[in-house]
Amino acid sequence: KLDPGRRAIRSIDDRLSDIDSSFGLFPPPYRASSGPTPTTTTAQKAEALEHKLRWRAARRWSFFEALTDSGDAGTVHPSRRVGLRHIADFTAVATDDLPERRKLEIRRSLVRGLEAIQGIHRSGQPGELYVANPAFLARNADTTVVGRKISLGKIRLMSVGAAWRHQSGTETTDVRNAIDWIDRFVVLSLDGDAAPPGRRLELMLHEFEFLLSAAKGLRSEQFFAAEIRRLFRQLINQGPSEEDPEQLIVFSGLSRHTFMVDGEMILRTDS
Repeated sequence: KLDPGRRAIRSIDDRLSDIDSSFGLFPPPYRASSGPTPTTTTAQKAEALEHKLRWRAARRWSFFEALTDSGDAGTVHPSRRVGLRHIADFTAVATDDLPERRKLEIRRSLVRGLEAIQGIHRSGQPGELYVANPAFLARNADTTVVGRKISLGKIRLMSVGAAWRHQSGTETTDVRNAIDWIDRFVVLSLDGDAAPPGRRLELMLHEFEFLLSAAKGLRSEQFFAAEIRRLFRQLINQGPSEEDPEQLIVFSGLSRHTFMVDGEMILRTDS
């Protein structure tokens, strides 16, 4: 997944050439000027594939060349070239070096991302996190039935060390002070600062990046299938909540509908 060859960045691609001979002893297998013009669909697909492979190789070659020439004004930061657009925010959260306003913005984006991977899409700033009912999740890909909600006021974003301190109730943690620790994930607490482990989501860097991208509209269910399954499994295993909605909330596409269960009847209340 961290492959600079698979990311088309216009400012980089405009500086590359797939017929350049500067690839050294191991050039990619295709040159645009070689061979006859393809006339069949099979030949055109084969040429397109070879062309794609050569461009990927060119981007990878350029990536490692850029690492040795960081003084170039046109160089794009390596983290962005491998798809890590939010690594600065992740590092700031992990080191407890993030202004509260920015932390709130990231927290809201993570909430939108968690909803997006469940098929819940809504406009505006969320005031709570909706969690889909797993019994209805796979029935219709365009419809999501909300099983519970968690107030945004209870959701916290913190480093691993902060989560340990809040859970233990002390300002210092012997283990953290005893070793040279590298935080590999950040914690999204769903029940305040001192939430038990079962009420916290541990987000590794690629999951953090994926949720922030999903909040902006990225839909890549197959590429991130394993991450989506893990995150949703953690969401539905959060245990009972006092904030479960009394009304039945259903998202269908971009529309939101609410229903009330009255005995054996289901009444629509948003019309």
